[in-house]
Amino acid sequence: MQRRDFSRTTSSSIAPTSALSLTGSGWKCLHRETWDTQHNDFFAKKSHLYESGISRFAPSARRRKPGEPGLNDVTSWVIETTDGQLLGRAHLQKIAGDFSHGLLFVDVEDDQPETVNLSEVLAQLITSTFMTMRLDTQKVIPLNKMANHHAGTICDVSESPVMSFTPDILPEITTHVTYRLEQHAWLASAAGKKSLETLTWLKKRIERTEAIRKLATEEPKRSWLFSLLTFGRKRRRNEKMVHPLDMMRGSLE
Repeated sequence: MQRRDFSRTTSSSIAPTSALSLTGSGWKCLHRETWDTQHNDFFAKKSHLYESGISRFAPSARRRKPGEPGLNDVTSWVIETTDGQLLGRAHLQKIAGDFSHGLLFVDVEDDQPETVNLSEVLAQLITSTFMTMRLDTQKVIPLNKMANHHAGTICDVSESPVMSFTPDILPEITTHVTYRLEQHAWLASAAGKKSLETLTWLKKRIERTEAIRKLATEEPKRSWLFSLLTFGRKRRRNEKMVHPLDMMRGSLE
């Protein structure tokens, strides 16, 4: 009797959640694994903005001690219209520690078509990164005025300044507005609820992936026939086994 290998056959049918692109009405938010030369060139024009880190978390000149939270590049996106007009960039960094924290850097081009709702794009990106990266908190850091405008329309939290720096010999220190979001509070907000409803398909995909991963790690159940055939084989004997001939000799003595 053959047993189906769920961990091998079923999981391959589910698309991964780590490399996620989003689409909406008139727009696409493309993960870097789907970029072509045009997207790479567009992102590279502002790459120096995303190479900066939050100074109090990750001073680049100091080696991190064992067990100390570290700052890692995670992934990037390019936002464009469905007809190919490039609109903006986003880059996520993740801080590893007792809790998972994300830093989402966003910048948006000044020339924006009226047909695209960039606040909707940003809201879906925030929600998707909370779910796929399993973040407890997230700092949204708009890097220009247009990005700050769209972030301010969806984030129901007070903004606060944060400092970033460039990894040069003479670092350039810049102050940005940042929005600090808690996962549960964000998903309970108006923008969070709306984006979560739109991303129901992603929530179901994550739940299926987790269920298959759990199934793969569990000990496979034995069939009833196997249990019947092996019943009693592993039972321990409480008394020492005596050969029948020894029992006969004992009775004659």
